[in-house]
Amino acid sequence: MARVKLLVDIDRLDELDRMSRLLSVDRPGILSFHTRDHVEHENETVREFVDRLLAQAGIASGGRWAKLGKRATPAARSGE
Repeated sequence: MARVKLLVDIDRLDELDRMSRLLSVDRPGILSFHTRDHVEHENETVREFVDRLLAQAGIASGGRWAKLGKRATPAARSGE
């Protein structure tokens, strides 16, 4: 079976399923994204899984975006 890599917004999987006839979410289709293949616990959403992994790594997700580090101040960027 061939594997396809996709970049998707995990907060908009329902919309993606409705927008595309080629890609289906949690149902059979030409290309299918099955939530169960991307989480560790039954009934866990992809968002819950990602947030849990980020928390375990000490990264605050803030809901939709992950905060990966402190923002540099202008002085730090200019080397002062």
